[in-house]
Amino acid sequence: MNVKDIGKGILAVTITVLVFHSIGLLPNSFWNILAALGVMAIYVKNYQDVEGFLIYTFFFLSILGLLGIFDATFNFHKEGFYVNNMKHISGSLTAKQCQDACEADRECKYAVMPLNTSERFPPKNDNCWQSYGLWQYKIGNAGSGYDVWLNKKYKEPIVINRTFAWPSWNAGRGSYWSGTVVQTTPSRWDSRLIRYEQFAPMYPYRMNFSAVMKDQGWGNPTWGIYIKLEGMNGETVYQTVLKAPRSVRRITRRSCGRYSCGRYWNWSFWNGGFWRTRYCTRCRYYTQSVAGPMIPVSVWIPNLPRKKVRAVRIWAQTRGAGHSLMGSKVSYSLTAHPV
Repeated sequence: MNVKDIGKGILAVTITVLVFHSIGLLPNSFWNILAALGVMAIYVKNYQDVEGFLIYTFFFLSILGLLGIFDATFNFHKEGFYVNNMKHISGSLTAKQCQDACEADRECKYAVMPLNTSERFPPKNDNCWQSYGLWQYKIGNAGSGYDVWLNKKYKEPIVINRTFAWPSWNAGRGSYWSGTVVQTTPSRWDSRLIRYEQFAPMYPYRMNFSAVMKDQGWGNPTWGIYIKLEGMNGETVYQTVLKAPRSVRRITRRSCGRYSCGRYWNWSFWNGGFWRTRYCTRCRYYTQSVAGPMIPVSVWIPNLPRKKVRAVRIWAQTRGAGHSLMGSKVSYSLTAHPV
């Protein structure tokens, strides 16, 4: 065996190794099929010329291999942009490790690394950031900022808006004639269910809870209208309450001891009508406090516990002994991440 044959053997082994290595680096199955067809075409054309076959195949697979090396991030949809909210995760992660860390976090939409990090071969450790917050978006262009990968498993947050207002007859047994959606009695402890709703499991993020109501108008403050987020087994994940506001207005009244004060019969139709108002000198005026209109109140919870919830319960509850409330509107807005 001469040196030429040994060289051909080494070149054949090198090409075989390069075939498997190139297939592992190519972006998708299209490039794999192209590589196999290309090798077959070169073999058919140069099956009688072994040296030509080896040389052409070597250069062909080398080009495909370099394409896979320098474009190995096709599977991760790299984009060179800025991200609005980023938090630093680590200073020594590879691009693949940074992407895996983002994929494991349900609130991470983008994995971020310094620009052109993905083009390093072999991979090196560098800084890694993750996007966070309720609304995450990217800005800029592909030639500036950072290397940004989109987490395909990320799900956009959803917003649940519910409003229960008069005359919703099914909420809280309120009085239709008084314009209330919920009303409790002052003579005893009372609890009125306004709404119980189940939905697909989700992780709550923030919530706004509001109501239009008032208390009995005297005495100590009255609590109130409650909202509770229930977990997978009915346990309480979060609960808050709105205190019924005191609504009072002042009016002026008139009092007189004469029976006929305030009106008399006018025989002259052309002088203003049959009945005309007339007050005597014995009348007195005084002010009196009466119940006022219902007042809107609300509470904002920006950070809720990151636990699974599957139901919302809303109810009004008072302890009696003169305490009562009435409300014409109850609403909530819940922002959450789907499971």
